[in-house]
Amino acid sequence: MKKIFLIALIFSLISFKAAAVSADDSLIALSKAEQLVTSLPEEGRYQESDSKNRDKIFDILEKSVKAFKDSPEDQLLLDQIVKVASAMNKKDSEQYSSELVLVLFDYSEPELKNQSAAIKKRQEQYETALKKLPPADAAALKKSIQNFIRSKHQGNG
Repeated sequence: MKKIFLIALIFSLISFKAAAVSADDSLIALSKAEQLVTSLPEEGRYQESDSKNRDKIFDILEKSVKAFKDSPEDQLLLDQIVKVASAMNKKDSEQYSSELVLVLFDYSEPELKNQSAAIKKRQEQYETALKKLPPADAAALKKSIQNFIRSKHQGNG
């Protein structure tokens, strides 16, 4: 019994450590993505190198969302995800970054289904992250995410 307990304890500590490293790596990558976003020209003026940078930003956002799902208590990571997604929406008319992050704010996702405490906590985290953006940017991002959630559940019609 003691061996099983020790093995479980060691495994949980290793798993927790891996999640922390992933979140830290994501924060570093998101700061790089933020710099890439500022270097991008306005939509329609992209060159080939800009498209590569845009794809890098989307990859970083996607990996960061996965890292946040592994470590959902990390408010700093969520703040950075929201900040980069908002900045990227200004540069991308399709607002693909909102589609990438909507899994964090779609409360019908399996891990949040029928868990009102988890939903309430996520909503509070989301509102806290949005308050760190300029009001117009926060409203635009929130509307964009809501539109993607609506189209996911009801279609585009």
